[in-house]
Amino acid sequence: MKSYEPGHHDHVTFHRLGFALQTIKELGQDFIYLRITELMDYLIEQLQEAQISIVGDFYNENRLGILAIESKEGLFQHLLSKRVEASERGGNIRIGVHYYNTEEDVDVFVKEVNNFTLSS
Repeated sequence: MKSYEPGHHDHVTFHRLGFALQTIKELGQDFIYLRITELMDYLIEQLQEAQISIVGDFYNENRLGILAIESKEGLFQHLLSKRVEASERGGNIRIGVHYYNTEEDVDVFVKEVNNFTLSS
C-alpha cells in the first residue's frame, strides 16, 4: 500500500498558482482581453510590414491570441536557439501572445524570423 501514496504536495507550486490567479482576478478579464487584442494587432502589423506570410484567418471576429506563420526548414530550431517560445505544427510556426507579453517580445519574434530568412 505504501507504494500508492502520492508523496508530498508541492506547496511552492500552489503558491505560484494562487499568485497567478490573484493577478488575473485583479487585472480583470476585460483588461486581459484588450491587452491581448492590442498585442495581436501589433504582431499582425509588424509581420505585414516585414512581409512575413500569416497563415489563416486573422481578422478580429475570428482570432484568439494565437497566430501562425509559414515555416521554413530550420526556422523553428532557430527560434528555440534564440529563446523565442513558439511551436511547430503542420508546417507552420505557431505563436501565442498573452497579457504579460510586451511589444518588445513581438519585436524579438519578428526580428528573429527576419534574421533567419535573410541568412537562408
